[in-house]
Amino acid sequence: MHWFDEDTTEVIQSLLAADLDGHVLIVMTSREQAVPASALTEVLDLKPLSDSETDELIVALHPDATPDQRHVVRRRCDGVPLYIEEVVAKLRTQPSDTSSVGGVPDTLYEALYARLKSSSNAIRVAEAAAIIGSRVERSLLSAVVDLDDQEVEHIVGELVQSRVLEPLDQNSWRFHHELLREVAAELSPPSLRRELHSRIADTLAAAAAAGNPDWPLIARHYERAERYTEAAAGSAQASANARQRGALREALSYLTHAVTHVEKSPPGPDRDHLEVNLRLGRAFLAQAAEGVFSPNAAADFERCLHLCSSDLQDDELLSTVMSLYPYYTMRADLERAQRLVESIRGSLVGPRRIFLPVNDFAFGMLAWFRGEFGYARTKMDTAARTLTEEGARALDAMLFMPNDPTAGLYAHLALSRCLDGDVAGVEAELGNAERRCAELPFPKGAFSLAYTRQIEVLIRIESGDLDRAAQAAVELGTIGEQHGFDSWELTGAAQHATVHALAALTGNAADGADLAPHIELLTGFVDTWRAVGVIALITFYDALLARLLIAARRFDEARARLQTGLELARQTRMSFYDAELTRLAAFTTDGRGPRRAALEAAMALGRSQDARVFELRSATDCFELLGEPARQALAEALHRFPSDCSWPDVIRARTMLG
Repeated sequence: MHWFDEDTTEVIQSLLAADLDGHVLIVMTSREQAVPASALTEVLDLKPLSDSETDELIVALHPDATPDQRHVVRRRCDGVPLYIEEVVAKLRTQPSDTSSVGGVPDTLYEALYARLKSSSNAIRVAEAAAIIGSRVERSLLSAVVDLDDQEVEHIVGELVQSRVLEPLDQNSWRFHHELLREVAAELSPPSLRRELHSRIADTLAAAAAAGNPDWPLIARHYERAERYTEAAAGSAQASANARQRGALREALSYLTHAVTHVEKSPPGPDRDHLEVNLRLGRAFLAQAAEGVFSPNAAADFERCLHLCSSDLQDDELLSTVMSLYPYYTMRADLERAQRLVESIRGSLVGPRRIFLPVNDFAFGMLAWFRGEFGYARTKMDTAARTLTEEGARALDAMLFMPNDPTAGLYAHLALSRCLDGDVAGVEAELGNAERRCAELPFPKGAFSLAYTRQIEVLIRIESGDLDRAAQAAVELGTIGEQHGFDSWELTGAAQHATVHALAALTGNAADGADLAPHIELLTGFVDTWRAVGVIALITFYDALLARLLIAARRFDEARARLQTGLELARQTRMSFYDAELTRLAAFTTDGRGPRRAALEAAMALGRSQDARVFELRSATDCFELLGEPARQALAEALHRFPSDCSWPDVIRARTMLG
């Protein structure tokens, strides 16, 4: 009825008023009430279909529609059955593998267009409103159309009257139907659409200082205006906001959008500079989300190296090179990491000398992995003594890695103190690391705390404190789960399984059958780490697996596992656990002679590496095997510890000597 002219409407009204003896039924539809109510008429007020009713109609019309397709139809059709039928009919003609629902169906286009063309200015305002989006604010609309406020007000009133727009509140509107908005958006030629998107983005960005701007929306408008540099900057702002909320994956996604935008920007030094900064930021977030071994982060770093100059005095190159250090270290590519640290050392002159303590830490950490514990201790102690707060802040601006170097230094000092049997030193450095993590923003603070917890689990296992080790492993997994750090969540689960296995090992009733599930689970974790290239520290877990296999009397498998660890150490020079691997190998041998030889070799290796706890363990095992002939060696190993040392291995050795 809403399409009928006045004369036709009068005819219908006269029919309804006539006495037709009950033989005639007139059914009509109208957007507004077209006839006066009377005893002869019944009005059925039809509301738009609900989402569930819309889904029911879609499925009836197109049973193969995917959930994504149904969602798009619901959003576009606003519960209007005619629109649903026509859009679904068009959808059925598309390839079955698409989840999109293309342009406005031809059967609806003319009818929808007719509602827009009341005047040329009305079309201009409708075009701008459609480009703005689903919610049209008065101030934004007035800013992007070349009309005065009074004329805009008048035209908006016309569009409301013609049911093109409907008010949301006093200063904002939406299109009566999403399909109407789509038609209006298609009216403009591409050049005008780009201009409108550009004006909208500039207006929204200009208001950023006064409120909380929708940076993803601003970036999308800049993208559609083909102003890709500004689109990249908008996506980067959206990423920064997401980071502040702790939304790691969202922040990473926005930076990926930013990189995509900048790749479309005109080539030149400015674009290269922006791309390097965006990729470094994305690599930082990828490492936080996926682990420092992330191949996505590595790809971004490699691209940055390609874009940067070859001069390490270039800050961008220095940032890239320094940020690659944990990637190489985690993969146990110690030689490449060493070359990298050495190359950086030569560039730390002038104002950059402030970074020397962290460079010392890097040298010390690599030495620790190689089993050069005395040199490592010296370098890390020097780093801790000379690092300043000013240097730490300056480094934060240069490094694009989620693990804070200062917190990492304290954690590795704790690990170094562990091999010295220094109980108080361990606790002090772990406390320093935790306090440093508490000062850091997300994600660096949470990620660095997770790293500290991982190191703490190793230390607690070495000291035999399995209760605290289990607690720290749970805390590590919780941090990973809460913040989306996938690698830390996995590591927490693996370390908790490790502690659980060791607890079973200490039980007197443990036998091969009891230990088999633990062996299988831990083997799965270790093999997974090897497969993805997470190699640093893995020989520690090889040794733990060997302990379980030995206890289960699976000596051949234990021997093979220890050999795997020693071979990896030979290939990578990651020899920090060689003394323990060699000591445990003694328990896979037959006969007193071979076992003594293995223990003495392990003891000598521990002494040469200045691994005091490892040397003491081998000396203790040798004393248990040989008795008095090994007393002198045990006494000498024990003499390397201070008299007040309370490390469990030291207490046990003193008890044995009497």
